[in-house]
Amino acid sequence: SVLLSKAGEHAKALAAADTASGIFEVLRRDDPNDARAALDVAGILMRRGKIMREAGHAEAALATLSEARTRAEDAVRRSPDSTEAMAIAAEALDEIGTSLTQMHRFGEAVPALQASLVKREAILARDPQFPVILHAIAALHRSLAVARWRQGSPAEACRSYARALEITRDLRARAVPPIPTPEQIDALRREQAPCLA
Repeated sequence: SVLLSKAGEHAKALAAADTASGIFEVLRRDDPNDARAALDVAGILMRRGKIMREAGHAEAALATLSEARTRAEDAVRRSPDSTEAMAIAAEALDEIGTSLTQMHRFGEAVPALQASLVKREAILARDPQFPVILHAIAALHRSLAVARWRQGSPAEACRSYARALEITRDLRARAVPPIPTPEQIDALRREQAPCLA
């Protein structure tokens, strides 16, 4: 479903996600204590919600993403050491925040993005060199900056832009894959420019 979504084939991607979700739901019903199946369903729901959001169905995506978040957080409660469960919960919150930002519901987007940041930082505390989390944290700070700016909180937005730029430059300096390009850093600087005026 991910490749189909990237190719812009949202209907096919949703169908593939629905098929996979149906399979894992059967497994989960067969054994309600099967944490793996529950986590797989949460991951599929999260991807389905992301596809829905990308296809322009932000409101419907919110419901699916909220269910994904609930299931992933339930998996975190069952297995507090599961980095994967925490990462899926964080990603669902990322997508919820992005959907809310697209819908101009900034007052709701900021807390969702902040909650995701807390989860990502908890994962980072477990593994300080985990590159995927470092990139996600930089992206989250950028998303928070956008939402805060649009919410009318420029000082907080500027702090978020500064943090995003700091992390992104550090990732480039340390050559952490995927290495941020100079163009990506320049684009972030341009977004941050009103803060420096």
